[in-house]
Amino acid sequence: MPAAAPVPSRAREKAIPRVAGVDGLRALAVLAVIAFHLAPATVPGGFIGVDVFFVISGFLITRGLLIEPPSVRALGQFWSRRARRILSALIPMLLVCGAAVRVLGGDPAVDFGRQLLSAVTFSTNWVLIGSGHGYFATQAQPVFQHLWSLAVEEQFYLLWPVVIVVLRRVRSREARMGWVVALAAISVLTLAVQVMVSGIDRGYFGTDSHGFGLVIGALVAMHCADVSPFRLNGGRSGRGVVPAGLVALVVLAAVLSGGSRLAIILGLPAVALITAVMLWALTQVGGVSGRLLDAPPWGWIGRRSYGLYLWHWPVLVLLRSRGLTGLGWDLAAVAATVALAAASYRWVEQPIQRAGFLGSLSEYRAVRQRWIRPAVAVGAAAALSLTSAAVVDAPRMSRAQAQVQAGIDALAHPNASAPATPEVSAPPIRIAGAPVPAPGYTAPARRPAIPWDGNQITAVGDSVMLAAAPALLDRFPGIHIDAEISRQPEVIADTVRRLADSGQLRRVVVVGMGTNGTIGSTSMRALLDAVGSERELVLVTPSADRSWIAGADRTLREVAAADDHIRLMDWARAVSTHPEELAGDGIHPGPAGGRRYAALLAATLTG
Repeated sequence: MPAAAPVPSRAREKAIPRVAGVDGLRALAVLAVIAFHLAPATVPGGFIGVDVFFVISGFLITRGLLIEPPSVRALGQFWSRRARRILSALIPMLLVCGAAVRVLGGDPAVDFGRQLLSAVTFSTNWVLIGSGHGYFATQAQPVFQHLWSLAVEEQFYLLWPVVIVVLRRVRSREARMGWVVALAAISVLTLAVQVMVSGIDRGYFGTDSHGFGLVIGALVAMHCADVSPFRLNGGRSGRGVVPAGLVALVVLAAVLSGGSRLAIILGLPAVALITAVMLWALTQVGGVSGRLLDAPPWGWIGRRSYGLYLWHWPVLVLLRSRGLTGLGWDLAAVAATVALAAASYRWVEQPIQRAGFLGSLSEYRAVRQRWIRPAVAVGAAAALSLTSAAVVDAPRMSRAQAQVQAGIDALAHPNASAPATPEVSAPPIRIAGAPVPAPGYTAPARRPAIPWDGNQITAVGDSVMLAAAPALLDRFPGIHIDAEISRQPEVIADTVRRLADSGQLRRVVVVGMGTNGTIGSTSMRALLDAVGSERELVLVTPSADRSWIAGADRTLREVAAADDHIRLMDWARAVSTHPEELAGDGIHPGPAGGRRYAALLAATLTG
């Protein structure tokens, strides 16, 4: 999250020379994040911008702490500067967006009180972990979800000054650096363990598992302090590093996928290390690379990157919650974000950073247009009132959550007395185009079609199937549905294997996967082996605006095309022409979408 360094006093400016190029790096990072949120399929790895910010923040904060005298007073001054920097932009954003949520309503208003409380207490990341709401998941995200990264930074800012005070008592430079390297390594290891054991979102949101970027940035600052006391060396050893680093970051933004565990475990530390090396190079050479990075418009964007980050996500969420999507509306969202961030920077953040919260009031008193001051006061009071009303009137769940809950309730109390569906002889579906064999999989011999009814079907999937469960139970009485929220493809393959081993897997297996993560060849082979050659398999194509969906869709089509006994239920194509039948997140089927899902399965089975 792009929390820029506080505006320093003149004495601090002399003690800490500015590093040219940092603002340009901030600009690259915030543009990557915005591009990812606008078009995740086009810029699938744009989320790495957050890790670039983490490294920059750790570098700048540690750089400032190391010139402060190790005293309680110095720590108090540090936290005071942080409060001014963070709150000056955060509070106006929360109030304006709270008022908009109250006026517009809909899914962004869900559980708004908890959203607001977690934002002001800088605990959003842990609240999201506790609620199971994932950054890379497909349900409608909270309007303040992006503040998870601000929470990680603020928790770091609370603890890291104390660590610096302790490290200053260590006389050996090698020992100091060793302790910091160990902290970064522990965080990277924690990321790997959490992602593999608890899932991508726990590793991604956790301060313990995603704090390594901040620590690595701090390590660069400590190295520079020991070598050159923050004076630019003007050497030649770093030339060429910054352009190479920029190319590497752009490539990673284009190829990494948030749905891949390997991409998270290896990609994020790689981004942190690349950014750290670039920062080191900028402190060594400055010069052309730094000047180019800070040249307009990059320097302008970088200095306002914190505001751009704060505003862009709520603007997108609020527009999309009203069905305002497409290129035109995305451009409007960007324009609104730039205008709001620029206004906040000029009229709120800069005065408060120069003079403090109370001192900045004198600047507003000096405004000659007398109508401005009462207008601002009335606007602030109205925003506060509307935000309070949004908290009081917040609904408990979104339309997608309500539909998923209806599926959970339906599975808990299935209608066992419903009439059986008439048996229909169903020849296998044939997919147009030349068959493409699945890696390592041999198609079984052709078998005659079998009669279809609910008692012969096992359906395994994620929350999309769960949302369609009421309609599936109605259309296919006796069907066995095993669906859970946020299921990854490898978990689905394991579930099918468990059902097969326990004798609960039926003649027809319907699998809906790919919505929450990439479908690897290992997961697909495990699924095919678990289903076996004596059962019919139906693969459901996923539909979501996520970077990995195209690859998942392609994999499923290739596997289905390679075997006449594997059927493809093309949910993605069917729902693309009926988006109004989806819930507010544009992913989960609503009641009408659930009926279409069930009807499509019936049509797929009868061929």
